[in-house]
Amino acid sequence: MGLIRTLVYRAYKINNTWSGLHEDITKLMDILKKNLFPAHLIERVVNCYITGTLSNHSPPVSLPSSPTFYFKLPYIGLFSIVTQKRVSHLIKRYCNDLDIKLVFSSFKMGNLFGVKDPIPHGLRSCVVHKFARVGCNA
Repeated sequence: MGLIRTLVYRAYKINNTWSGLHEDITKLMDILKKNLFPAHLIERVVNCYITGTLSNHSPPVSLPSSPTFYFKLPYIGLFSIVTQKRVSHLIKRYCNDLDIKLVFSSFKMGNLFGVKDPIPHGLRSCVVHKFARVGCNA
């Protein structure tokens, strides 16, 4: 039952229209039935969720919004925060219709360098050490 509730909750959170929610719930019910979940259990959980939870929330609506663009930058302490503030200020000033978000990732200095040194081409053997043929002793 917990799995069914979780999947219904995800479908509700992901969708922004009633038609999309209905379509996802229908697909979800088909998939669960194919995986031998009892139909009466699926319908009971879905109905309880819809009547209980959705009655407390406003219906999902389609909101006209501009797409969000994400840009990944390495996190470099205070400089990253200052950069984020400057970029958001420039976007608000010159591009009101854009929604741009900076995402910072941490990295280790070791990731910038290889762990092993490459073997020089002259020191590579390029030799097959042993090859056994099936069926004879060759």
